Amino acid sequence: EAVDNLCATVDVNRLGQSSPTMLEHDMKTHKARWKAFGWNAIVVDGHDVAALVAAYAEAAATKGKPTVILAKTLKGKGLPGENQNGYHGKPVASGEVEQVLKTLEGKLSGSKKPWKPNLPAKGAKAKASRPKKMSAPPYALGDLVATRRAFGQALGALAKSDPRVVAVDADVKNSTYTEDLEKVDSKRFFQGYIAEQNMVGVAMGLGCRGKIPFASTFACFLTRAADFVRMAAISRTNVNLVGTHAGISIGEDGPSQMGLEDLAMTSTLPNYTVFYPSEAMSAWRAIEAVAAIDGPCYVRTSRPNTPTLYGPDEVFGPGIAKVVKKSKKDQVTVVGAGVTLFE
Repeated sequence: EAVDNLCATVDVNRLGQSSPTMLEHDMKTHKARWKAFGWNAIVVDGHDVAALVAAYAEAAATKGKPTVILAKTLKGKGLPGENQNGYHGKPVASGEVEQVLKTLEGKLSGSKKPWKPNLPAKGAKAKASRPKKMSAPPYALGDLVATRRAFGQALGALAKSDPRVVAVDADVKNSTYTEDLEKVDSKRFFQGYIAEQNMVGVAMGLGCRGKIPFASTFACFLTRAADFVRMAAISRTNVNLVGTHAGISIGEDGPSQMGLEDLAMTSTLPNYTVFYPSEAMSAWRAIEAVAAIDGPCYVRTSRPNTPTLYGPDEVFGPGIAKVVKKSKKDQVTVVGAGVTLFE
């Protein structure tokens, strides 16, 4: 199916931070490269608003292929240092302030009507209301279930109860069990393949458009998206990340797929709610909890089967610790998580 409703805009401004780009303003080559990938490529003067509007109109009317607007622009247009290298990220020189202000003021239209962005209607913000109640966890004490499996089962149950729930996968749906949501509604399952940074970015966008997104891959591969994970924290985006195959208990898969840095990555970031469930019941409740939390969340899950330790009436939530065993003879406190807890 052609994605002719997709339109990209590239600001071709020639200069990077430290030096000019490879193609600079070679618009002919820029256009040829995009056309080679099947895009309808339109080159315009990026400073010409009328030309941009006309290009977007052409994009909207183009069928059978996506469109890219290649906007040729000059950094610092109309100001001292226009189209010159070495100005990126630097403050205006003291002797140029008046000239810059005069130039900018000369571009004002004179309209006193405040500009308002064209935002979507009410209800677009994710998690404006709590997710609808999902079914009860299907586990009994002692059941051997991997927390990654419980994640998939909880995700499927959550998707059945709330149409806003979506999943983005990184070509591991049969290991992370995001395929459980795909079986519920394939239109709410997005395959990002092995491009984890893009996967997290897509999930962030879905969250901004009113969905309750879950993006999942092996915990070790989430570190590839560390920059986007951090941006979700800074922007307080509603995105739920689930890392599976955490720790060194995944001997079958080898050291290259052991998630060791994921907790350090997410726990040190602002605004993140982080869960590390130790068995199926707490994993199910963690997925239920993050779906209702306003902000970025991370749930760490394990590969091997572990015995179910809690009953269906156990209450879980952010900041709540559980005491599994205690006695009057205790002299030390042992804190366990993940597969080490039942041991």
